[in-house]
Amino acid sequence: MLLNNTLTRKKKASHVGLLFFCYFCISLSLVSQIFINVILKKMKNLHILLFSAILLANPTFSQIKQTKSIVSTQSIEATNAFNAPQLRSSQADSNVIWCEDFENGLAGNNNSDTAWTTSGSDGALWLYDTDGPSGQFSTIIGALESTTADDGWMIFDADLSNPGQVQAQFVERVGQLTSPYIDLSGEENVSLRFDHSYRWCCTNEHRLLVGVSVNQGETWTEFQINEDAVANEWVMTTQTTIIISDIAGGQDSVLIRFDWGAGEQTATNYFWMVDDVTIFETPARASTLGDAFVRLPSEYFGSSSYSNVPLVQAQVTGFFFGGNIVNEGSEDLVNARIVGEVEGNNFSDQSVNATISTNTDSVLFTVNGFIPTATGNYVGNVYGTDDNNTTTSTSQLGFIVTEFEYAKDLSDFSNSGVFANVMVNNNGTTRIGNTFEIYSSQDLYAIRVYIDMETAADAQANVILNSLNSMGEFNYETESEMVDVGQMRGEWVDFIFTSPYPTFEGQILVATIQADGNDPLVAIGQSGIGNPGDSYLQDLDGTQPMGQPGAWYRLNNTPMVRLNFDPSLEVVDPTSVNDVFLSEFLVYPNPNNGEFNLEIETKNSTDIVVSISNTLGQEVYNRELSNVTQFKSSIDVSYLQTGIYILQLHDNEGVIATEKLIVE
Repeated sequence: MLLNNTLTRKKKASHVGLLFFCYFCISLSLVSQIFINVILKKMKNLHILLFSAILLANPTFSQIKQTKSIVSTQSIEATNAFNAPQLRSSQADSNVIWCEDFENGLAGNNNSDTAWTTSGSDGALWLYDTDGPSGQFSTIIGALESTTADDGWMIFDADLSNPGQVQAQFVERVGQLTSPYIDLSGEENVSLRFDHSYRWCCTNEHRLLVGVSVNQGETWTEFQINEDAVANEWVMTTQTTIIISDIAGGQDSVLIRFDWGAGEQTATNYFWMVDDVTIFETPARASTLGDAFVRLPSEYFGSSSYSNVPLVQAQVTGFFFGGNIVNEGSEDLVNARIVGEVEGNNFSDQSVNATISTNTDSVLFTVNGFIPTATGNYVGNVYGTDDNNTTTSTSQLGFIVTEFEYAKDLSDFSNSGVFANVMVNNNGTTRIGNTFEIYSSQDLYAIRVYIDMETAADAQANVILNSLNSMGEFNYETESEMVDVGQMRGEWVDFIFTSPYPTFEGQILVATIQADGNDPLVAIGQSGIGNPGDSYLQDLDGTQPMGQPGAWYRLNNTPMVRLNFDPSLEVVDPTSVNDVFLSEFLVYPNPNNGEFNLEIETKNSTDIVVSISNTLGQEVYNRELSNVTQFKSSIDVSYLQTGIYILQLHDNEGVIATEKLIVE
């Protein structure tokens, strides 16, 4: 069972446990000498990818993915408790031979005699940096979270070199950054490691290469490091290791080159930040956990990540634990396996075994899933091991089993609760939301959305529910009424359907929020970075660059849009009258423009309260009537926004009549 073939490592780095690197670099220097607001407030800055490119996700749930990757990329630390830090304990005693922290920029801070050089038509774009990319589409990216970030790093800032708003004027860039000569004579088993972050636009043909040469740069052995990412995707700070023994072991004049574009001009925008380039002695046995996952199986996407899963859904499918074991040693990992455990529960399971050769990696998932018996917060521990007890560090993964809420965003694992925001309608009419796989049939009562504080006070929005079929087609299912979201900024808002929507097993739903036009502005929260197929934007007006009206785009960052199966949200019967108390109850005209007539006749004199509430249950009108036997009056609520409201009559015993009021 499990998983997409594409696994991107998108997590922030930390300085935890990295004093080792700094110590050796300083020692060598003395002797002879690494989406926000993530989503910008401009729609052009959304991390988007045409939906057609996403439909290639692997629909199978296979146990092993083994590739001759040579390049292994490891997350240094995740952003929150959903994916907790992973420490590189297996390399804690590695012997550093050469390192560069770029404290002096191109001049270098290493034990070689010469400086770094740049080449290519745009090689001059490789610059020393301390604050992150500065182009118009990258201003919120921020600093590289490398080992020695305080000393600065090198950046190829293609985005900064293409100023202006007209995409047709953008120029594709190419440029290389090459190290000084490195003496590895007498060192047979060597590995290269560096910290980096990157993003490019706008074609998947673009390549980021790391090259190794031992003949003064006449020929290069090159490794592509962005093969598991896609155009427009922001790959946050990661640490990449390449075993280069067969190429550079024992050589006295080794060059390392970072090549934006593989010598060809294929990308106009964004950046590549590089720091803490290290060459160290490859240990005989060393493994790392390149990434770790807690996933639900998916027939469509291979697997899906959720932060919150309703108990009814979770008990059908279970939570499977997985990880990418990377062999960074010179010997095979024999019968390598992933182990998944749940703290406080009697659950421990393993994947099938895999022999992992040096320079390769395997993605493995537990054979059995964890089936929760109750709601609550859970913590899973994931690590890799083999028959020689070559064990990776342990990654902790948090997930929540809820009663009713289904979520992909990570706001419940964030200290602030909100990671960023995204503007829904600052560039025409769009729909923004997430996909959800239904494992057990269940009535859906609402779509829950976090309304960001940047929303205008008079803003309105509604939610649209689509389904996604096996052909990759989006089909309309239902929608809510318009809601005055401007009065609920900084709050979670349940957009309640007039009638519950009956979901069914095997269905894939796409829950989105929509706001018309460019004003008043609607903004929603975002938290976390998703996997392919998690989150989407539909451009209804065709205002995206080179976009078409109605086109769907993939979002990298996860909108705070959830499903809510809570039956207490069900809208009351739109027309009901308690005949014990009333002889007559009339509301006309209905629909109306906010002005209507109300007629009441009671069987006994009684005090009555007339109230009007919106579909969120918020009261917008209240009037008290004393000793009513007959009442007829015109009521003016023309100040209300168009939409559906609930008019109710109350006496001392409770609600005695209800009517759906439609304001047009």
